Amino acid sequence: MQQTQQGHHVVRVPPFSPAQFKTIAIATLRTPNQKKNWMYTDQSQARTWACFFGTSLEVASNIWNRLAESNKIPKGGAPRHLLYAYAGDDANAKMVIRMDLRLIGWNKLVTMASIVYDATTFGCFDKWPFDSKMWDVKRHKAGLKYDVASSIHNGYIVHWSGWHKGGKSDIKIFREELKSKLDAGKCVEADAGCSGECCLKNPQVAKSRRAKQQKGVVRARQECVFCKMKKFQSLRGIWIHNYDKHTFAVGAVLVSIQIGLELGTVKFWDIPDYEAEYF
Repeated sequence: MQQTQQGHHVVRVPPFSPAQFKTIAIATLRTPNQKKNWMYTDQSQARTWACFFGTSLEVASNIWNRLAESNKIPKGGAPRHLLYAYAGDDANAKMVIRMDLRLIGWNKLVTMASIVYDATTFGCFDKWPFDSKMWDVKRHKAGLKYDVASSIHNGYIVHWSGWHKGGKSDIKIFREELKSKLDAGKCVEADAGCSGECCLKNPQVAKSRRAKQQKGVVRARQECVFCKMKKFQSLRGIWIHNYDKHTFAVGAVLVSIQIGLELGTVKFWDIPDYEAEYF
């Protein structure tokens, strides 16, 4: 066991072997409906590890243990965070932002909704020949649109997709990207601009005044996610580079926000006893 000093408390940071890192990686890459995946052969496991992390189990273990020995592991640091550092943007998005995170703290007997959904647009330089579908009518400029869904019960980011053309409607993006990921009969909180599916519950769909107030707080917290994204200088102005590179930037920002939520360095307000019921 290694020790790090934090105030008057001594935190023990254990070493991790390559086999332990392998176990952590398998648990990180799996999703709840893929319990038996990634367990076929040693060759397939090695190939999957290399695709996601680009290094070996032995190297990851060695680096962690050296950091532990020199007391360089920050408070709240865990082996999976070292793996995030090795992974690329797409791999990070799959490992860190996952739909199963919505299950944490969700009591299905109290409410049918587990996530809140919305979309936002970032300004971009329109290419020649101009595409009218890139024009975002709401913001009066060409834009790249992304949809983001967060857990109602813990605030974690559980889904995102993009880029989409700025003129594309929220409901069309929802049908293409998120609808198929939902459990049958479960609901999603959304604003009035995204409607047309039974599972989407807009602001006025609730049984009580308290439920409507809770729904409003949930949507406000979702807007805070977009505000956090647009605090990054790279996403604040007009994007003049390749559109696909913008997707990498957005993915990296969302991953950093999600890791901050997990570590407690990024904080949103809690919504205790969320109990919105629907007609």
